[in-house]
Amino acid sequence: MTEIRTATAADWDIFARLAAAENWRISPAERQLFRGPWAGHALALEIDGQWRGFVTAVPHQRSGWIGNLIVPPESRGRGYGRQLFAAAVARLERKRLNNLWLTASEQGRPLYKQYGFAKIDEIERWVGDGVGGGCDDGLRNNEGLWLADSRAWGESRRELLMAVANHGRAFIAGDVVIFLQQGGDMNILGPWYKDKGESDPCANRDLLRQALTAADPGRELVIDTLLSSPVHPLLAEVGFIPSRRAALMVRGGPGAARLDRMLALASLGSVG
Repeated sequence: MTEIRTATAADWDIFARLAAAENWRISPAERQLFRGPWAGHALALEIDGQWRGFVTAVPHQRSGWIGNLIVPPESRGRGYGRQLFAAAVARLERKRLNNLWLTASEQGRPLYKQYGFAKIDEIERWVGDGVGGGCDDGLRNNEGLWLADSRAWGESRRELLMAVANHGRAFIAGDVVIFLQQGGDMNILGPWYKDKGESDPCANRDLLRQALTAADPGRELVIDTLLSSPVHPLLAEVGFIPSRRAALMVRGGPGAARLDRMLALASLGSVG
């Protein structure tokens, strides 16, 4: 018998083990959300009582994100990933959202294309280390972050931003906003937005250095940038190196989202 059901805490434990084996990274903000207001947005697949896979399907105000699709290695090649993906799409379709987003490996793209998803950009992960030693000049009210996020995505992503804001601080100069997420075994740099036009390279460089000195010294610092973002030379300048790429795919077109205002994502690929 096939059963696709809302994931439980035990399912999350299985997912965490499989994700760690694949070197997937889950941010503290995401963990907080999926333990709380997003607890019903994850699905698990069982076939004849055997655990066969996991996926998340998160609705924002006008868009949805599919992520964390995983099947145990010994169960791959049997169509279980397709079943989970179809269930995630169907769940978000019932929300009547304007568009659906995901990030995809090379292997996953053919399946997603069959469901109407098209590549719109790429996500390139860069990895470096925090420097530390700086003063705490980041903003804790984070109003600039919320405003920049809503202008970039064309919608309110209140739950995600509230969770992100609980784990770090924003750095703002002119029309540029960088957020540093701290906690867990790594720091995350993102989201990173520019409000309009060509952002000032000096503002980007200054805020990046502020964030680096505020980050935990010696702790891994991860940033998921859009490949179209102009910040890669700045990251290389301060010692970051690119580690992997994934396709950014959307069904229904970008709608009100402005990718030209996005330099880096708020999450590590699963919720935008």
